[in-house]
Amino acid sequence: MKKNTKIFNTEVIERLALSDNIPPFDKQRKGTQVIMIEEGKKTVIYDDYSMYCDADARKWRVEAYNRKDGRKYDRLCMCGGVYPTRKRAIAEIDRFAYRGKNLVFFVLPIDFTYDKKAMIWQGEEQYSCDDKLVLATKKELVEESKKRMKFMTDRMGSGRINRKKLTKAEAEVLAAFDEFQKYREDKCYPYAIIGGNAVLYVSPYKNDWKAERECLDMKGGIDGCVSAFVYNSITPETSEKGDIFSR
Repeated sequence: MKKNTKIFNTEVIERLALSDNIPPFDKQRKGTQVIMIEEGKKTVIYDDYSMYCDADARKWRVEAYNRKDGRKYDRLCMCGGVYPTRKRAIAEIDRFAYRGKNLVFFVLPIDFTYDKKAMIWQGEEQYSCDDKLVLATKKELVEESKKRMKFMTDRMGSGRINRKKLTKAEAEVLAAFDEFQKYREDKCYPYAIIGGNAVLYVSPYKNDWKAERECLDMKGGIDGCVSAFVYNSITPETSEKGDIFSR
């Protein structure tokens, strides 16, 4: 199963020749799975659930369709097709193991949530502030920048600032950031300019990343914070590095 990718069991889909009238399951809500009964066993033909870490939902709905003509069966499932857990929804599909060969089941999460931070940074090595300083490569800085933008905006982005396409004001802000870092050995990596006066950056040391990521995901109703250089065009000498609200 590919990491962070919607999964299609294309071999099964092609062999069973699904009707064109079945809803396009690759356009359903996050966390959807599509299941068929084949030779008495469940076969997942589409999976947008397993890619999410710690995925959960308040309720799960099961929808059943005829594989041949795409007709939806509104009264086939018990409890109106809505269940308190995914386990219970899957158990409902199990009831059709030996009589559902022409059925396609959608398992749809209602009010779906997942640990976005765990999904984006899953499997990455963590460094402690107490460890020996680990300097990131340019490629690693770009990748980290892309992931932070993904976390904040749900869009991956390039992880780079295109200096050729900056407005005059943005160029001034970035120039001030460059000047601020001019004599520093541990130069931070800038990856976005927001609000017209703030440069978002990543620390050059991997040891700082855990704390910076945790600030993005503050709990308790408080907005997350992101590391930024804030430029003051009126009194440039008061420009400084710090944190700003990210959402």
